[in-house]
Amino acid sequence: MLLILTLMVSLITSLIFKNTRIIGAIGFSVLAWLAGSADGRTTTDYQVYQTHYYALGSEVSPFEKGYTVLSEYFNNLGFSYSDFRLIFAFCAFAILFFGVLLFTNNVAMFTWIYGSTVFFNDVTQIRNLMMIAMIILGCGLFIKSNLIIKLLGIAAIVLSTQFHDLGFLFIMITPIYFIPKKYITKALGLVVGISLLVTMIIKIFGSSGVTNLIMRGLGAFSSRTDSVNNVQSHFSRGTSLSTIFLIGVTVLLVLYLSTSFTTYIQENMNINANKLKILYSGVFVSVFTLPLILLSPDYSRISRNAFLFFIIIIVIYYSGIINKKMLVKNRTILLIVFLALFTYIHTTIWGPEYQNSIPYIARIKDSNESSGD
Repeated sequence: MLLILTLMVSLITSLIFKNTRIIGAIGFSVLAWLAGSADGRTTTDYQVYQTHYYALGSEVSPFEKGYTVLSEYFNNLGFSYSDFRLIFAFCAFAILFFGVLLFTNNVAMFTWIYGSTVFFNDVTQIRNLMMIAMIILGCGLFIKSNLIIKLLGIAAIVLSTQFHDLGFLFIMITPIYFIPKKYITKALGLVVGISLLVTMIIKIFGSSGVTNLIMRGLGAFSSRTDSVNNVQSHFSRGTSLSTIFLIGVTVLLVLYLSTSFTTYIQENMNINANKLKILYSGVFVSVFTLPLILLSPDYSRISRNAFLFFIIIIVIYYSGIINKKMLVKNRTILLIVFLALFTYIHTTIWGPEYQNSIPYIARIKDSNESSGD
């Protein structure tokens, strides 16, 4: 019930006030606590993380170097995995909070949108949470004019790869940022068309070539010792046609809505153009989901991570809009449908075990009753 109360307070507050940093900070703290204190008996991936945490020193860690070093540090200090996870979650949400704050003061609106959509995915895949938090913070710092701060932003983006390999893909945000938005918008149809063509080619001729290319790239740059084996075993298992279709629809919708919202913001609101450029660049990375989703549903994480940039765009738009009649005119209904569809897909794609874990993470169900304790 705490989560529901937090989301309701965040929703109401965000619609009344534009500066909701304090409420947003409280909301982020609740999300961090839920993520960090999740019960290992009812949370998928938890046991894997816990097993490798306690095996540190007796095995080569299968995770990225940054996560491994952090785990070793707290393990050596005598922290249990549950304590480490709680600290890790609060650190990730603190980084995400300051990252969001670099773009908008209406943090409460981000809280309830994120908390009611893909929050549970990141609770489960907690390394991914740290990675995207660092990416958003890095992007917020990168657009600053101060060279030192800009370099810190680049460092944060690069460092994110030490917590999850998908961070390498989001490094592309920085070169995309330097392309004028008008050219990106004009080329959007062409890029999507090429992505769909590549998708068809992979579907017809097989995915081994793409898989080998990814394996070579990760083998050269990743700090994760088993990245190549991970791609072979988990990121090359194919995806159902229905999932490919639904993920494709959401990617196209988020690109369409992002273009619509950023165009309106640019024309009608006094917003730093660099903020919109970096946010749009972050959303644009989701286009790479289209060909890669054929290889494995795990690549849906790309569009899910890019979705956080879209949430910030939504917050900027609705925090700055004045004429309420524009809410329907500017595709609010389509946005609501999209959010529902996006949440549904990224909930069902991970299977019934993950779906069943959500009420326990949200503390709607008691995990002790589930385990019989």
